[in-house]
Amino acid sequence: MHLYPPLSYMFVQGIRPCPRRTHLQERDRCPPTSWRIVSSIEQKEEGRVNTEHVSIIREHRAKIEANLSEICGRIFSLLDDDSKVFYLKMKGDYHRYLAEFKTDDDRKAVTENTLTAYKSAKGI
Repeated sequence: MHLYPPLSYMFVQGIRPCPRRTHLQERDRCPPTSWRIVSSIEQKEEGRVNTEHVSIIREHRAKIEANLSEICGRIFSLLDDDSKVFYLKMKGDYHRYLAEFKTDDDRKAVTENTLTAYKSAKGI
């Protein structure tokens, strides 16, 4: 089961689908994957104490986070209108994506939203 909405919803909203991980160069088209890769590279560069690279990587990571937040927000607006289990589970999955990089109070709120969405899906 895919974690992204049906293609018809995505094309109407202008959201590009996340490709399968078949080629390394495809990673830039999938924000959750891009964020994981860039965060991993950032950690390695921090270990090497390469401040110039770390600052560039942080800027790129911030852009990916903004993009992912926008996509998740657009998906949430689509999902709020439908109460089917599939969409509620997907809503939980997108909150989980946000929880991977949010911190402190934002992370707590997103985690609670994830749990709420999954419980709602289970209750149907």
